[in-house]
Amino acid sequence: MRRLSYWFKDRAGVVRRAKARTGSVTFRPELAAKVRMAMRGVDAVIHAAALKIVPNGSYNVDELIKTNLEGTRIIFEEAIHAKVPKVLFTSTDKGCLPTTSYGAAKMLAEHLACIMTDWSPDTAIACTRWGNVLDSRGAFTLAIQAWKPGDPPLSVT
Repeated sequence: MRRLSYWFKDRAGVVRRAKARTGSVTFRPELAAKVRMAMRGVDAVIHAAALKIVPNGSYNVDELIKTNLEGTRIIFEEAIHAKVPKVLFTSTDKGCLPTTSYGAAKMLAEHLACIMTDWSPDTAIACTRWGNVLDSRGAFTLAIQAWKPGDPPLSVT
């Protein structure tokens, strides 16, 4: 796993260091210890690893499942084991009513996050959806466009 450091100021103006680690999330015995060590003493995990090229995922479904679903499960399990307080999983607008293997794997990973956040009182797992196409299925812009004066306010969480 490769290690990078970033310095930033938190809301109180205190300078802190964020450490980024990059590496494979697919299960191999030699990587299990590295993932476990990477989780030690961590305040938050942002999990963004995925095979993201939709056509490739359709032709390599086994690799897509290993990375996008099993890899996500491994990250969640290790974060729970290490009692990491917060995990943020990045998903995609393609996980909303999926029509591709990629979207289906991301949808299942979102469901996994919802289930696994209940497995530990010490670890909160949240999902966020990113979209690269305006007005795609599941995009927030559709809710904004459908809103009319007099409707209840839209809630953004």
